[in-house]
Amino acid sequence: MNSREQSFTLIELIIVVVIIGIMAGFAIPGYQKTMARQQVKRMIITTDLTAGAQEIYKAKNGRYWCDSGPSCTGLNNINAGLGINIAPESGVTYTTYAVTGMESTSFEVIITDGTLFSLNTSSPPLSIICLNLSAVPVCP
Repeated sequence: MNSREQSFTLIELIIVVVIIGIMAGFAIPGYQKTMARQQVKRMIITTDLTAGAQEIYKAKNGRYWCDSGPSCTGLNNINAGLGINIAPESGVTYTTYAVTGMESTSFEVIITDGTLFSLNTSSPPLSIICLNLSAVPVCP
C-alpha cells in the first residue's frame, strides 16, 4: 500500500484551514452583533423594571426614590431602596433618582456598560433613549 493514499497533503490541509478561516470571518462578527443586541434588550427590560419600581415607590410615598446622590448609584442601593431584585451584569452601571426639584413628578434611570451602549429614560412619559457608544449598531 502506498503511504500517499493514507494521508492528507499539505495543500489539502491549507485549503481546509482557509475555508474554516473564511467561514469564521463571516460568523464571528454576526455572533458579536447578536450578543450586543441581546444585552441591550436585557438592559431595556431592566430599565422598564426600574421605572415600574419608581412608579410603585411614588404611589406608596408620594414622590420618586432618591435625591440624585451617591446612594442612587449601585445595584445594591437600588434593589434595597426600591424593593426589587435586579441581577447584576458585569461592567454595567445602574443609576436611578428623582429629578431635583421635581421629586413628585419626574425621575431618571441611566444604565450603561461604558463601551457599547447607554440607556436613559425619564418619566413621565416613559421613553427610553439608547445611545450607541460603539461602531456596532446595537440600539433598536
